[in-house]
Amino acid sequence: MPQFAYKAKKEDGSLVTGTLQAESERSALDSLGRMGVFPMEIESRDEDKPGARASDAPRQTHRKVKPADVALFTRQMADLMRAGVPLNRALHTLAAQTTNLTLSETISELEKQVSGGASFHEALGRFPKIFSGLYLSMVRAGETGGFLEDVLHRLALFIEKDQELRSRISSAMAYPILLIVIGTCAITFLMVFFIPRFSEIFKRMGDSLPLPTQIVMAVSYFLRDYWMFAAGGLVALVVGWSGLLDS
Repeated sequence: MPQFAYKAKKEDGSLVTGTLQAESERSALDSLGRMGVFPMEIESRDEDKPGARASDAPRQTHRKVKPADVALFTRQMADLMRAGVPLNRALHTLAAQTTNLTLSETISELEKQVSGGASFHEALGRFPKIFSGLYLSMVRAGETGGFLEDVLHRLALFIEKDQELRSRISSAMAYPILLIVIGTCAITFLMVFFIPRFSEIFKRMGDSLPLPTQIVMAVSYFLRDYWMFAAGGLVALVVGWSGLLDS
């Protein structure tokens, strides 16, 4: 099993160094986290072996940055800063650890901006699709007041609670939506395949139909002849509802 040398900080700010065995760099970082220390540097003792460095590096992939990713990043930032790790160093560490390549590139850009003299909230403002206005405002307040790590911790809690609430709402709405979809499909089936048959019977009888019956017949003919519009409307409704939950 590969060996990793590390330099880390304890919660009291003191430095510790050592080595540990782990299957990968990611596993080594997880082990350090369970030990209650915050890694500042970590490298494989086997990196001189061909392919060792590539196999031990965390696998990064491009994907959308979700609120859960932002919450994890925020919590890790708060923990590192509480341990006394400088802001730019904390960003550098998280950029290397983050498996979401989109977020990793964003964090690297944040590090460049901060190292170049920009404040943290100014750097975050360059990525409005990832960090909300509320996020920026709270970070600005934390920087101004000198309690940034506390603000980041509260932000992480807020995002996690918000996602938990959204998940509960989605779960609560799943059953009613399923009933609505099933009911809509059943009514559409009746309107398209059964109502037209009754229409032919009424025509043979020659009697004038009541207004409600005429309306039902008209809807039936519309669904039969223009079903693609009804299907498109249903799809638009589902997409709109999904977008509302994600917003």
